[in-house]
Amino acid sequence: MFKPFVLNSEFLSYNIFICLINQCIRLKVPLSLEEARKQISEYIDYYNNERLHSAIGYIAPKDKLEGREKKIFKERDRKLETAREERKRKRREGRALPPQAKMANEKNY
Repeated sequence: MFKPFVLNSEFLSYNIFICLINQCIRLKVPLSLEEARKQISEYIDYYNNERLHSAIGYIAPKDKLEGREKKIFKERDRKLETAREERKRKRREGRALPPQAKMANEKNY
């Protein structure tokens, strides 16, 4: 029998705290309580709305909560397929060149 997955809230709290310290507070030391609050508020906004999280497929939590992950993944797949096709096309063109053209082409790099 499998044990149900339970999210460890202590680990999450610790992880967010470490990120906050390393990526926010240590980068620009606040000189007052108000400045610290402003920095932390801005970082939390960034963490939730812009930062890409590996655990949810390198998308922002806001995108995941608003159900945009399928659209984002579909767009990524489209871009990857376009890049693959472009690489295939370039390899085919490289093979089609006569040996003299290949050598001249290599000298340009």
